[in-house]
Amino acid sequence: MAFYKGAVPPIGGQNYLKLGIILKETGEFIGFCNIGINEKLNEPNRVIGYAFSKHYRNCG
Repeated sequence: MAFYKGAVPPIGGQNYLKLGIILKETGEFIGFCNIGINEKLNEPNRVIGYAFSKHYRNCG
């Protein structure tokens, strides 16, 4: 699937899609994932960032 500039509406001047990561079994919020465009990088200038709660890191 292609990710293009029009796929994410600018929110607060940023072109990022911000997603929460929820543990399916409990509904607990355990992290996030950001996907977007970084104009400072050369094409393709897509950026993916993520983080998990320290309790869910290194679990395989």
